Amino acid sequence: MFNLLWHHARSRGLLRPDLHPHAARALTRGYVAGPVLYGAAMLLAPIAATASYLVWVVLALFFLRGVPTPDGHSGPSWVGPGARP
Repeated sequence: MFNLLWHHARSRGLLRPDLHPHAARALTRGYVAGPVLYGAAMLLAPIAATASYLVWVVLALFFLRGVPTPDGHSGPSWVGPGARP
């Protein structure tokens, strides 16, 4: 659901005006990978449940940490009020 909201906001120009385009692209790349990898983990579940579970945990930790951006910062704090280009 979040991916749909993000892509809608980005395509309609509804993101913050001070959000640097590089940050928006980096966040989009990170959020596109999520559904693909979660889908792969679901397909893996009947074959190797433990491996599927580990993929889910790694993805959850990745998104909890924030999507890395071009300058090495992580998503939410980087796109905040003091955003850097």
